[in-house]
Amino acid sequence: MLKIESNFAAGIPQTIVAGFTPRGLAWHWTAGATGRAGALGTIQHFINTRLTINASYHILLWWDPVAQVTTAMWIVPATRASHSMNPANAFVPKTSSARETVRFGEVHRILARDTDPNADCISVSFCGMPGDLATAVKSPVFVADVRELARRLGGLPTIISRPHFGHGWIQPITRFEMDDAPGGADLLIATLYEKEEFVFKPRNPIVTQDWDTVVGPASTFIRPDGTTGFFSTSERVKSIASGSVGGVAYRLLDYGPDHEALLMPRSGLTNPRTASIGAQIKTVTKTVEVPTGITQAEVDAASAAGRTAGIKAAAASAAATK
Repeated sequence: MLKIESNFAAGIPQTIVAGFTPRGLAWHWTAGATGRAGALGTIQHFINTRLTINASYHILLWWDPVAQVTTAMWIVPATRASHSMNPANAFVPKTSSARETVRFGEVHRILARDTDPNADCISVSFCGMPGDLATAVKSPVFVADVRELARRLGGLPTIISRPHFGHGWIQPITRFEMDDAPGGADLLIATLYEKEEFVFKPRNPIVTQDWDTVVGPASTFIRPDGTTGFFSTSERVKSIASGSVGGVAYRLLDYGPDHEALLMPRSGLTNPRTASIGAQIKTVTKTVEVPTGITQAEVDAASAAGRTAGIKAAAASAAATK
């Protein structure tokens, strides 16, 4: 679940740019502590070093894996430029590799003013180290939340199509966002452009099971359209398949009278009832052999004898009751 907050503390570096029209979305990490504490520590660091380092971001982003909540905190308004990049180090090659050249070209396409990239971007910074981001992107809930944040930021009137780039794309001599290591694999940018938000891998056999939902963000589910929600009260629900998303155990729920499909992490379900395992139904035909040597006349005679015996028994019973 994505939460949006704001904390425009006094003293955070920022610049009023005439006609500020951000075109791109620049992605960073803080290389500091994770979570809300990490965000607040980063804010205080910006305030304490405003006369020396003079740095800031528009948004601080963090992931709470226990609550299954992603929080985006605005600390510089969207109407002002943050100080997330050093213009003096922009577009300075480190390796002059083909990949570096392509990335420079992509950032040139996004920016309108290469001399001051901060004047053309909204900056978003993940609270933590590269390893923390690598762990977070394994969660389909976090990925869905970050894509939702990107979608909302893309709704700003001057943001262009395909606006994303990492800090390391423009400043590779000192940074390597959003790769897992200098020259390493991309952790986020390609994910922001992917259309498929999650893949549910079912597991055999198909199992139907009743559960109670956990209350609160821990029960954050994913709808087929990629949006998320959670249960504010505990409800009895039915799962119709088990499997995984990104290596995390999930259950596919058949929810409510409209039979809405919801993907729920196993950690959001409790008190499992007896499982019903689907089985293939087979029709068994049994062949009964009739003994030979019996004629139709014998069958008819036996049937007539049975009827005669039944009539006599009924008559005797009636006489005894008179």
